[in-house]
Amino acid sequence: MAKKKLPDNHGKLVTKKELAEIKRLVKAGNNSTKVAKEVGRTLGSLRKIAFDNQISLRVKKAK
Repeated sequence: MAKKKLPDNHGKLVTKKELAEIKRLVKAGNNSTKVAKEVGRTLGSLRKIAFDNQISLRVKKAK
């Protein structure tokens, strides 16, 4: 049975630039799936990064 191919950024640390990009995209109202795709991370890794850095991925409702 063949092994799954790991992403190119597997195991790499999150840079300050990536963290700022995640914060900017979340603040702009993008959902977590779109943010993960933009940053080039999996949804699971994005959730872990957000949890570790106390970033809420919850989309704010428009008033």
